[in-house]
Amino acid sequence: MTHGFRRTKVFLFVLIYIHSYFVVNSALQVSTRDSQESIADALESFRLTNFVSLLRKSQLLELFQGIGDQFTVLAPTNGALPKPCRGLLETNITSLENLLLYQVIDSGGFTIGNLVSNIQPATSANFTTLEGSRLPIHLLSNGSLLIGYNNVSIIHPNIIAFSSVVQITNGL
Repeated sequence: MTHGFRRTKVFLFVLIYIHSYFVVNSALQVSTRDSQESIADALESFRLTNFVSLLRKSQLLELFQGIGDQFTVLAPTNGALPKPCRGLLETNITSLENLLLYQVIDSGGFTIGNLVSNIQPATSANFTTLEGSRLPIHLLSNGSLLIGYNNVSIIHPNIIAFSSVVQITNGL
């Protein structure tokens, strides 16, 4: 009886291990919907209309139309940009440009896996943004990332757009 129980226990352990391996790795997979899209196309196809309209207003959208540059764009969801906040930003173009450029890491298109690799073995690292400031990204013990001083999370990772990557976040 104990031999059969031990076999069942080992079998269950193997199944749990395989399941957890695929769950973790699928969370890190790259979204390869259409890697030939520009960043602007990817933002529009994911209906990030508030972020795109702010990029248009600041005349920064053209920056994301082409290919060749390697950016990591931390694009907030529409819900992360409430209307009063958008209205305030639209009245001050310089602040708007600075905020939007702070959402872009200028060296390399970082997938979640690349970000984690650049942070480890530490628990945080600073990445330089197009705005010129350092953006802290923290690696938690559960493997998730917190971005910036507002502890923003990535909710839709690894959208490839040419040689860049868009990470959709839940805030600024």
